[in-house]
Parts: sequence; C-alpha cells; structure tokens
Amino acid sequence: MNDFVALGFDGGGTRSRAVLVNSGGEIIGVGSAGPSNLKSVGLEMAIRSLEETVSLAWKDSGLRERPADAAFLGFAGAGAQEDRELLKQSVIQAKVSQPEKLAVDHDLRIALAGALGGDPGIVIVSGTGSAVYGRTADGLAGQAGGWGWLLGDPGSGYWLGRQALKAVVKEADGRGKPTSLTPAMAAHFGLDSIHGSKEKLYEKTRGQGSVLRIAALAPVVIAAAENGDEVAGEIVRSGCSELANMALAVARKLGFETEPVAISAIGGVAGSGRFFTSALETALAAILPDASLQPPLLPPVLGAALFAMEVVYDGPIQDLAASLENHPKASGLW
Repeated sequence: MNDFVALGFDGGGTRSRAVLVNSGGEIIGVGSAGPSNLKSVGLEMAIRSLEETVSLAWKDSGLRERPADAAFLGFAGAGAQEDRELLKQSVIQAKVSQPEKLAVDHDLRIALAGALGGDPGIVIVSGTGSAVYGRTADGLAGQAGGWGWLLGDPGSGYWLGRQALKAVVKEADGRGKPTSLTPAMAAHFGLDSIHGSKEKLYEKTRGQGSVLRIAALAPVVIAAAENGDEVAGEIVRSGCSELANMALAVARKLGFETEPVAISAIGGVAGSGRFFTSALETALAAILPDASLQPPLLPPVLGAALFAMEVVYDGPIQDLAASLENHPKASGLW
C-alpha cells in the first residue's frame, strides 16, 4: 500500500480544489481550478474543471498522473440523487479514479466531514449562498436552506448585501435610520452619492453576475457592523438568527434538539471575523442551548479526502483528521 493515493475533491461555484493523500495520511499534491457547480456551469464544464484540478494536483505531487486508488468527490449543485449518478458516470469516463473505489456526493457532506473531523453534528455554510447540513453517527442526514438566491440563502453574502442596499434606499427616502452604509455603498460602486443615483445603482446590481456583485457587499456590511453602525449590526444579527433557525430545523430532523451537538460554520461570510461569530453564537444559544459552536477543523476538500482514505486507513477517521490538520499544506486549502 506504499504507493496508495487517495483523491479528495471539492467542486464549488467559484473554484474547485483537489488533494492527493498517501497511505500515511500525508498531503502529497494539491490543485485548484475553475468552478464545477453542476447547476451553474453544467456537466461538461464541471468535469473539465475536475480534470484540470486533478491534473494540477498530480503535477504538484511530482508523480506520474494516473487514476487514484480511491476518490471521494463533493460537487456543489449535486443535491439530487440523479445528478450524482450523472456526475459519477462522467467521472468514471474521465478516469480520475478506480471506478470501484469512487464516490460522488454533494459539497455539504464534505463540508461537515472537514469542519468536524468526521464526527457527527451540524455545519452551517455561509458564503455567497447559505445552507445547513447535519449527520448523525449512524448516517441519518438532514438539510435546510440551499434554495438559492431567489428563494432563500438567508444569512449569506448575497442576503447581507441585499439587506444593506434596502437599508441605504430607505435612508435615501427618509424612512430609514441614518447609516454609514450609505457612503460606503456609494464608494463601493464608484458613485458620488446614493441620492439621485437610482438608475446607476440598478445598473451596478443587476444583469449577469449580479448575485456575486451583491454578495461582494458583505464585507462592507460586516466592517460597518464592527465599527458600531446600528443598521449594519442589526442586519448581521438578523442574518445569524436566520442561520440559527436553519440549524434548529436540522437539529429537529436529526434528534439533536435536546442533546449536546457540535456545530461549525464555514464559508467566506462565516469566517469574516469576531462580530459575525459572536452574533451567531448568541443566536444559537437562544434556540439550541446545548449546542457548541466550534471552529472548523479542516476545509471541505480535506473532508473529501477523509472519506477517500477510509478504504485504507486502519485507525479512527478522527485520528486521520488530526494528522491532516497538522500537515503544512492544510492551511493553504481554505
């Protein structure tokens, strides 16, 4: 088994990542390429990003590229079983792994595995979008959110940005509280002033790429909240309350509601700083008092690697997670 190599893959909506891990639990290669969310880029582009990412990981390892001995691939947009089956068949054709040791699932599962090091519990994902996913020790799973920007994504970067724009418009009308978000938004969009800029504001926030442009406002909102802006603070706290309610819904589905449960939060918004973390802790404590919010142990791509390594690793998967956490290359995979 000295030449055993496992492949872990995290296919996201913005970028994809792959890691190669040997039988000793060492990260020997990493790769990063374009998006592979099945719903946003389609099957052909998703597989192309997978192949490019995996090739870069093999190049980084210094080894000859070949099908990995085992692989676990997590794709954004692969929530439905039929989507995962479609992806798996295409992945088999791509020959990135031995087909009998290949598994494909959605990205929330690897996010949970990485965040809690293989332990059962709940993961809150808050980036451009939002979702909450949980899993028990015996494999029962539950999810809330993940509906996308039109129907959901509360507490996400897009949601925070949209609430901030609404607050700015209210102030401009004279029906909302004064907020430092108004000059901050004007500066962000290169406007002299929000007042009298309705058409320009729409021009900046609609059309292709509008979700990402609005989600990019999240750091502005969080920075204003950290600096004491009342309106921005309320937006962030409200978003965290929404995320906590999704966590409660998942806890109820899995029987975690009245027992201690580990929860971790990942994503660009979730990792944005102490103000957000504190607001989320407060929101969770109000409705899930037995829950403990823990910092994420590993990035999702290493959660995928944990699953891929199960076929060869003799000890508890939690021990392997600790080994991966301490590897020099792990910190660069967030």
